[in-house]
Order: sequence, then structure tokens, then C-alpha cells
Amino acid sequence: MLYAGTDEAGIGALAGPIVAATVTLRAPVNSIKMLRDWWPLKGVTDSKKLSERQRESLRGPLSAFIAEHDGEVGISIISVSYINEHGYAKSLDKALKDSSKKATKNAGLQPRILVVDGNRNIPGYPWKQEAIPKADNLFFHVSAASIMAKLTRDDIMVALGSQFPEYGFAQNKGYPTADHRDALLESGLSEVHRTLPCTTVLRKTKGPRRRPEGW
Repeated sequence: MLYAGTDEAGIGALAGPIVAATVTLRAPVNSIKMLRDWWPLKGVTDSKKLSERQRESLRGPLSAFIAEHDGEVGISIISVSYINEHGYAKSLDKALKDSSKKATKNAGLQPRILVVDGNRNIPGYPWKQEAIPKADNLFFHVSAASIMAKLTRDDIMVALGSQFPEYGFAQNKGYPTADHRDALLESGLSEVHRTLPCTTVLRKTKGPRRRPEGW
């Protein structure tokens, strides 16, 4: 049976895009309940439970596994300008919808079900779907999508780190670490920062600490 799973990365960041990934694969099971027990590749789990090194070690094996089993990966990248203009809810819906479309309809595939990590379905998705909280811990497809989304977004943030070295994106990946907040206080917002959360951080954060060398 053909199944799909989708997840996002970057929703809680202060800078950089929101990235969603959808993975479509055949699994030798005939129900979503049985799908929970199908875990064909060791080490694959929710990307947040993996270190950066562990995620990198899975990049090749996971991509190869998906390709060898006639699977598809759909990636959607939602820009900061879109996030600033349309807000988080619409940006997340667009990310998940676009990535799922790429990995299913555009690829000529109709999965029996698309499992969405979270508590709300994707508006406009044409086939059966089910939103399940913590699905990135429960289903291989969603864990794989979680890792692919995180790897893609991390690559983008490392590249942005070269363009904007004062913010330490290569280290913090745009998330609101103490050092990132300090950098915002010292340098202000860049063109790749999200206006609303950064404004909130600047309003609530006290004076900067001394940042480590090498940023």
C-alpha cells in the first residue's frame, strides 16, 4: 500500500523560511494501525530527537532508501516575506499543502492516507488525510519527512550564516537562542528575520551579554 507523511521545520524560528517535507512510500501493511509498526530503517525518528551529526548521518541512507523503494519526497520552502505578509497559519498551511502535492499528485501518486504531524488537516488536500499529534514519533513516513525538512532548512540557514555572520545562523539555525537575541539587540533585524516574533523578542529582552568569538 502507498502511504505518505508530512512535517515541517522552522515554525518556531525568528529567521529564515518555514520548510515542509512530505515522503510517499509503499509499505507492506494494509492499515494505518499496522503502519505504526513498519520501521524499515534504523535510526530514523523525530528530527528533534536527533543531533545535527545524527541527522547528517541519515541524509544519504534515507534518501537512498526512498529512491530504491520508488518513493517521492516533496519539499516546500516558504519565504520570510510570505511569512511576514500572511502570518504563520497560512504559511504553514501553504508549506504542508505544497510539499504534499509535490510528493503525491504531481508525482502521479495517490496514497491511501496522508499522515500529518499535528492537530489540524491540510486545507485543500484532495485525498484522505489524518492529523495526528506527535506523528513524527509514531510513523516512519512522518519521521522521514521530519528529517528531510530539517536537513533542508539547516542547509539554508548555514548558507544564510555566510551572508549574515553577525547572527550566528550556522549555529542557532535562526531559533531564539540567547546569543541570537543578543545579536538582534546589537544589530537589529536583517532582511531574513520575521518581523512579529523579533519585535516581541526585542521588547522583552534585556541588554546583550558578550557573545562568543567566531560569530
